[in-house]
Amino acid sequence: MSAGQCDVRSAAALNPLIVLPDPGTGGARATTPAITIDDLARFLPATAALHVEPNGWAVVGVPANFWIESGAVTVSGALLGDTAQVRFTPQAYRFDYGDGSSRTSAIPGASWAALGHAELTATSTSHVYGARADVRATGTVVYTAAYRFADGPWIGVSGAVSGSTPPQRVLVVTERTALTRPG
Repeated sequence: MSAGQCDVRSAAALNPLIVLPDPGTGGARATTPAITIDDLARFLPATAALHVEPNGWAVVGVPANFWIESGAVTVSGALLGDTAQVRFTPQAYRFDYGDGSSRTSAIPGASWAALGHAELTATSTSHVYGARADVRATGTVVYTAAYRFADGPWIGVSGAVSGSTPPQRVLVVTERTALTRPG
């Protein structure tokens, strides 16, 4: 092969959208199946974690802070009979607060300390509970996916896949102020 030419069979191994003639059919074109988001969803590891502050409890009428710890994840496995890498990149975060309320955000949120906020203040991912309860909050991360074979280029796939965090218990209590005599 001369300089500047491409080995089409190698390119086809890297990109399933390249169609090659099938020698077993007298030169008729055979297609390699297109890889879909459903093909890659089975690679998604459970890597996200939901955090709530204060730790596991909230006060009625006062913001509780939530954030999801997650990042891009690359995993290896078999795809179309070959070893491939699949990369999942977070795109959106859904917070289900356990009381029927939810919020979707483009950011995962962060702790009050990381944000430089005082405790019990509102954040872009916080929630204010309206009544006493013992709830289970969950988070869902929506990922886009790309794959590659060997050290080939990353190939993006249309669609998204989501993974949920384990539920976090949040005990929602009421606050009562009591005056006491010193000493």
